[in-house]
Amino acid sequence: MSVAVAIVAKSWQKRFPDSGTARVRTLLVAAGAALFLPGCVLFSFAPLPDTVQAEVAQAVDRGFDGIIVYVDQADETAVYTAGVSSREDQAPVEPDTLFKIASISELSIATATVKVAACGLLSLDDTLGDLMPELAGRIEYAESITLRLMLQHRSGIPNFADQSDFRWIDPLQNAQQDTCLAFP
Repeated sequence: MSVAVAIVAKSWQKRFPDSGTARVRTLLVAAGAALFLPGCVLFSFAPLPDTVQAEVAQAVDRGFDGIIVYVDQADETAVYTAGVSSREDQAPVEPDTLFKIASISELSIATATVKVAACGLLSLDDTLGDLMPELAGRIEYAESITLRLMLQHRSGIPNFADQSDFRWIDPLQNAQQDTCLAFP
């Protein structure tokens, strides 16, 4: 953080060298930079670790619970892990650990869907019943829930992962049970 603040302060001093209030302005700018610069900008001034494993471990030091990095370069693949897979039992992350990714993928899915709709391959007004008729009997109002409503998170379909019997550890078992939608 001090590097970013120093850069801002130096540039301010160069711009207003003879001002009687230059020091006060420098302090204000430095304080503002310290409060409002995003962490990624501040971390970008730190030297990079020498290895991928060290960088993965550094991510855990910065607040990630656990992380998996898969590297596929030419003929070489490698998997790097660090941290814990669960805060409760503190089990270490393994290469096949599953994480709850929350809403990370929503923007990518919405963007891809709108691009496909722009190409005319589907319509945002298509219903769930039109797109996946095999689910029509399993989801209430499937004939009136549009793709647009699903992308806006206004479909009314409950979040199956919030059910108390949803098993995050064994997603294949969920597909065999009727606790979530199983797709063929």
